Amino acid sequence: MLTAKSLSLRCSLRWFALIVCSMTLVAASFAQSLNTIHTFSGNPDGEAAAALSVDAAGNLFGASLANSVTNDMVFELSPTSGGWTFSTLYTFQGNADGQSPSTSLLMDAAGNFYGATYVGGHGLSCFQGCGTVFKLSPDGSGGWTKTTIYNFGLYPSDGNWPGGNLAMDAAGNIYGTTQFGGVYGSGTAYVLKPRSNGTWKETILHHFGGSVAAGSDPVGGVVLDAQGNVYGTLTHGGLVNATCAEGCGAVFELSQVAGKWKSTLLHVFSGSDGAFPTGAISFDKAGNLYSTTQAGGKNSAGVVFELTPKSGGGWKVHVLHTFDGNSGGLKPFAGVTFDAKGNLYGTTAFGGNFVSACNGASGCGLVYGLRPTSTGGWSFKVLHAFNGADGYMVENPLTLGPVGTLFGTTQLGGGSANSGTVFEITP
Repeated sequence: MLTAKSLSLRCSLRWFALIVCSMTLVAASFAQSLNTIHTFSGNPDGEAAAALSVDAAGNLFGASLANSVTNDMVFELSPTSGGWTFSTLYTFQGNADGQSPSTSLLMDAAGNFYGATYVGGHGLSCFQGCGTVFKLSPDGSGGWTKTTIYNFGLYPSDGNWPGGNLAMDAAGNIYGTTQFGGVYGSGTAYVLKPRSNGTWKETILHHFGGSVAAGSDPVGGVVLDAQGNVYGTLTHGGLVNATCAEGCGAVFELSQVAGKWKSTLLHVFSGSDGAFPTGAISFDKAGNLYSTTQAGGKNSAGVVFELTPKSGGGWKVHVLHTFDGNSGGLKPFAGVTFDAKGNLYGTTAFGGNFVSACNGASGCGLVYGLRPTSTGGWSFKVLHAFNGADGYMVENPLTLGPVGTLFGTTQLGGGSANSGTVFEITP
């Protein structure tokens, strides 16, 4: 049975202010407290977790991964007067049933959840299966019914090993990416459309990796704009140079032209402006795009970037923050999350506190905030640096709750089982 540690998809691996007075202002605007709301014990709740989803009532939903005792599962954390209650919604059986849930849960208007498993299913061209997309539906009696709506790898050019962000359009179609597979073996973007008979039809929108310049490895999944265009990041490909032997990665858009899907690279990274993006894209209200790269930038520790459309066509990149690789963070695998005021929040897997409890050479990881300033820049602050006892290795994005609280997960630490945590932080 695969463990969370063996299936980590992306684990490869100072306070910043412009002037002293701005440090005081940012500290006031970014007052925060962190609370660990669940510590995974390995049994019966598994270990680590994928990114979280939240409903309007503030209940959290996610997936924990198997260890030598438990199977993968989908769980709910519900707030109570005395804390949070953990409950299991579904336990995967492995193999054909799917194994290693790899996405946050997507909820539709009817209260059904959708997600993907990295491996498992009926695909025969991958070791332990090529992955699945599944649906969880309330059964009317307080339980849940799980249906596999698609098995990857059922034909040679299909994608395999799905992950990252899933998206749903107004018609109920589900969009996503696979990290590998496709015609060139470098991943696909796909859409699943429900049929009237209850089955789902897959259409591949794009096969990545047709050339190095075209980009490959869409790890972060996709988001949709109001027009139905699809956006995401590519970890490799694009520009090859001394910094990036396999290409520094890119941001892509998929749009329909005369009924066919066309791929456009909105920005190709060079290393100095970031390298190897693995996070999902976020939009602001003006249609600008935001995310991170896990490496590159001045300190080779990753950046937060913005892409803004140019008046004459094309997009311009702005590096909003460069991580220092030290107490200010290292390797932001996940993208960023907006709050209602336009502040950005995110995580780094490493950096922060360098203590033995977190494999001291890499650091424990942290939560950060970026606040727009009156001069057009951004102020950065570490909101919380993990120490091992409260978890470490923060690979997933933050989830904004209905009252402005942020929720997230650590992959490791938090207790004697070293199985990770779920935390909330109030900025």
